[in-house]
Amino acid sequence: METFEILAFEYQDLYDGEDTNLSNVIEKFVAFYKLYFMINEIPKESISFTTGKSFISYTDKWSDDKPIMLMLIGKLNETLINEIKLEIENLYEKRNH
Repeated sequence: METFEILAFEYQDLYDGEDTNLSNVIEKFVAFYKLYFMINEIPKESISFTTGKSFISYTDKWSDDKPIMLMLIGKLNETLINEIKLEIENLYEKRNH
């Protein structure tokens, strides 16, 4: 079974993390996103998205106090990346309604 790692950094120091598998990677990554970006009310337009061959990251470009980077590392494909992005977009839609 595929294993993924979710990592949360503050000031480039590892702050939190969790291993997960394909069956719940989206759910867990979105939960980390909510915890670090939504609860802290970081504006959506101040969060950048980056992807590579084996990672995605969301980075806070807004906070001077505790800049945050959230990463997902593992064997990613375009479908999984798009599903994660869609779930994160849904978070903002739900918040705005």
